Amino acid sequence: MRGARAHRAQHRALSSKATRTDERRHTIGAAALLATALTAGAAETVQHVVAIGGVVTKVPFALGRGDRPVAVDSTSSYPEAARSLPR
Repeated sequence: MRGARAHRAQHRALSSKATRTDERRHTIGAAALLATALTAGAAETVQHVVAIGGVVTKVPFALGRGDRPVAVDSTSSYPEAARSLPR
């Protein structure tokens, strides 16, 4: 019984680590996509940005495009200007 419990615990730990890695990969991908859209030729056609995720919210402000986000999610608390946007 002890071996089966240890195996299940190890499986849960590995699954949890894989999930966190996937979440990081998705966050980085979303931030990169947003940065590309705001700095490339698409910047003139992008009218509104809704930032979902605290990490992604920082990107337009860091690129000097803090005027683009029109709304954020509940995890977006930085920079200060993001706090005043609708949630």
